[in-house]
Amino acid sequence: MGSTCGADADKSALRAEYLRARERTGAFGALNLDERILQRLRSLDVFASAGMVLLHVSLPGEVDTRTLAEELWAQGRRVAVPLGQLGELRFCEVSSWDDLEPDGLGGLVAKGSEADVLTPGQLVGSVCLVPGLVFDADGYRVGEDDGLYDRFLWYYPGEKIGLARSMELSSNPLPHGGQDVPVDVLVTDAMVWHCR
Repeated sequence: MGSTCGADADKSALRAEYLRARERTGAFGALNLDERILQRLRSLDVFASAGMVLLHVSLPGEVDTRTLAEELWAQGRRVAVPLGQLGELRFCEVSSWDDLEPDGLGGLVAKGSEADVLTPGQLVGSVCLVPGLVFDADGYRVGEDDGLYDRFLWYYPGEKIGLARSMELSSNPLPHGGQDVPVDVLVTDAMVWHCR
């Protein structure tokens, strides 16, 4: 990937660069990488013991969380996905695809209402799988969510896990400010990296 230092180090340039790289990966290559990522994720004690898994339903090109959601439901584990309202990231528990609806942007979100939104107290003991286009060794990321995840992660009480393919890791620090919240652990097709 290109430099993350100097004049091209703003998030917009990085976002565009990593979106192009994601398109070049191809579905078959991504599928093989994603299976390795999920194998490493399954082996993490903090993931295996989590009372609930917060995830967004992956879009084409993103690390596959659809397979993971089905697996978790089959095991009787609790899963929560974002509620389908923009502006603030809030999660609702879902138990099957029937609890989801299209978000108008090509993704799937929870059908829930305000009454179904999980409170910070209900999220204790959970893990949040955080999406991103690129992560650095300190756990900072550049994503496509305009800071929605960062605002949520400020008060989130559980472990934050970034899922990324090796090509979505930056060897240089990413630009970040006081509003950015790093993940605790990065899980890739090649390794598990504890950021703190």
